Amino acid sequence: MFKTIVFLFITLLFFGCESSTYTSSNQITSNSIRGVVVDGYIDGASLCLDTNLNGTCDEPTIATRTNSNGSFLFSNLDIDTNKTKLISIMAKDGVDSSTQKDFQCQLKTIIDPSKNNDNVVISPLTDLVAVSFLDSDNKDAIALEDAQNTVSQILGLPKESLSKNPMEDINIFTKSQELQHTKQLIETALIKRLSLDSKIIKEKLKSELLAHELNIHQVLIAMEINFNIDIPNNEETFIKNQIVELKNALHSLAQDTSLDINNLNRLQKAIDKEQTIANQKLQEAKNNEPIEVVKISITPQSITQSIFDKEGAILDQQACRATNGYNYLTYSNTEETKNEDTTNGISIKTDGDGTSLVKIFYPTLEYPKTPYDATIVFPNNDYYFSFNNAWVNNPNRTIYVMTPNQSDNTIYDCYRFELDSTNARDIKGVKVFRYEDI
Repeated sequence: MFKTIVFLFITLLFFGCESSTYTSSNQITSNSIRGVVVDGYIDGASLCLDTNLNGTCDEPTIATRTNSNGSFLFSNLDIDTNKTKLISIMAKDGVDSSTQKDFQCQLKTIIDPSKNNDNVVISPLTDLVAVSFLDSDNKDAIALEDAQNTVSQILGLPKESLSKNPMEDINIFTKSQELQHTKQLIETALIKRLSLDSKIIKEKLKSELLAHELNIHQVLIAMEINFNIDIPNNEETFIKNQIVELKNALHSLAQDTSLDINNLNRLQKAIDKEQTIANQKLQEAKNNEPIEVVKISITPQSITQSIFDKEGAILDQQACRATNGYNYLTYSNTEETKNEDTTNGISIKTDGDGTSLVKIFYPTLEYPKTPYDATIVFPNNDYYFSFNNAWVNNPNRTIYVMTPNQSDNTIYDCYRFELDSTNARDIKGVKVFRYEDI
């Protein structure tokens, strides 16, 4: 359940806010605003309203936070829609649920409070529209439409796509990722040379990206002039080449029909991993030393739990960690155990020899379960399951099993099995983690 919290002191969340006044007579009110903050989905983001469109939160502040799905709710609002035609919603801080990194950006969107606002999206694309709109002289409906048209033309997206959820459309997703990582690369080159508040740098960069229609060379020149700094040629060349590499990779992925839209969170994490390396290279670069572009070699297959896939679903990592609470399998651990509770009974079969306890975890259960004696399969053998009909108590049909590495019994492999067939040999395991990785 979301709660709307009225903070009497704006400095608890946002700084430098100016006051705005509300009239109490003859108001037409906007009662609630519901939506999502997404780059990936931002957990714990702080949101506030800017009804006078001055770029700061109203005072007293009407604030709320997002949940783990990035969702937020402003309720019991009292906005005079006769006088307030457009408002800005500002979101900052929190954690990106895809990358598990602190979200160090501020995102905004502009909405009409008189309309139905039950599905508002705040994203890097709506933020760019908001920046263009807030830079305009007349902050009215015409200015908002002009801002939408400008961003639509620059990004090559239909205007209606700008307000949609990037995590639900691969084309919107790729543009959003391109924009975010372009900003991060340029910010890295700037922040390493400046002692200013990074927020000032980031907001100025957004304006220059718009003014120069994402022409990186012109944007860099403008930022050098704005802040009286010099970005070396090797860094400028690297930034431009890395952005080209990113664009090409994203374009290729967007055209690949085998890409599952449900894997965009994994794709974002994989891209972020490569771009983090690129930013680190830029941070450590010295004058006149060439900087090698970080290749982004991501395919749909590489983000769908391939062997030792460290880029997999957060659930995989959590589940594999959960199995660590039980004694690890070893070749000498051959004790046969009877388990009277067969509701979670499951065994692993192979042509190999040996029996042992198998640690098993159902994501829908609070704790891992240890089933009855099982024949295990060591690496290089085919895994398959033999099970009784009680496994249907596991609604999502997913289990995790930890097994030892054949060459070193201190290293343990974690496999994910999808119980999607009653034919044991059709059930395949995917190695998702090793104990040393988690």
